[in-house]
Amino acid sequence: MSLYFRTMKKLAALPVKQPGLRSVASSISRRLAGEERGGLVVADEDEIYRAILQERGLRPSRPLKDYFAEVRADAELRATFEETIRVHHLTKYKNYDERVDKLRAAITIYYALVREIQPQCLVETGTAQGSLTGFLLAALARNGKGTLYSIDIPPNAGKLTMDITVAASEVGYFIPVAYRSRWNYIEGDAKIHLPRLMSEVEVDWFIHDSLHTRTHMLFEYEVARALMPEKAVIVSDDILWNNSFCDFLRAHQLRGYCGFSNPNVGIALNTFDAFEREIGLGIIRPSKSQPARGA
Repeated sequence: MSLYFRTMKKLAALPVKQPGLRSVASSISRRLAGEERGGLVVADEDEIYRAILQERGLRPSRPLKDYFAEVRADAELRATFEETIRVHHLTKYKNYDERVDKLRAAITIYYALVREIQPQCLVETGTAQGSLTGFLLAALARNGKGTLYSIDIPPNAGKLTMDITVAASEVGYFIPVAYRSRWNYIEGDAKIHLPRLMSEVEVDWFIHDSLHTRTHMLFEYEVARALMPEKAVIVSDDILWNNSFCDFLRAHQLRGYCGFSNPNVGIALNTFDAFEREIGLGIIRPSKSQPARGA
């Protein structure tokens, strides 16, 4: 485990114990993630919201608090959550309002920024219960556009870093029925389906939440970086499991963000240097007059 990653974990945990140190922790993380190095910045949700939009060349059309209110007032999300915790006997949150209060960082990234940026095509790996997927699809429904592709192997507790079991027929049970028209579920291994899908469809928003091993996480990040356009969004859950996300950011001199309320979720924009832009970032496909390589 690198010194940088150990430092970031300590900075992320420090304000939880001593809230007065948030600005200090954020400032240190920002200096460590300087322009020439890249890395992870720990920040309040409002700062993440503004920073990502600014890096996309956008100004917020609404304050972040409006989107928290929108999620809290979403009758479909509320009803589905309450029915799901009753049927599946889940006890992590007492009620829907407590869940919204404790998922501020996730709602900022999975809902508010989706509402503002309005992506056309999103891909996530690892759906399982669909706890966060529901926020993505609710945002797309409000936007009135966009499609989400989810790649997943139904989880079994104790296998592939999973601690829950979800039957294949129940994957995504937190997703309201009313929002499923924009959802395409692909059952299978992301090592096969992710590069195939991203080479066939232009994806502007990627979320990793599948197998949390260093090899697999880096594979998914690198595929997303190589096959997505500039300023596309790369999101990852469970970034504090290991140093994969931090190492990915540093290797490509990218600045990412995570929130104090849940530093385990990270977000970054896919940016490239002048040399890469000059060479070209798109996927080179054979012309109709020339056979594909290996044909």
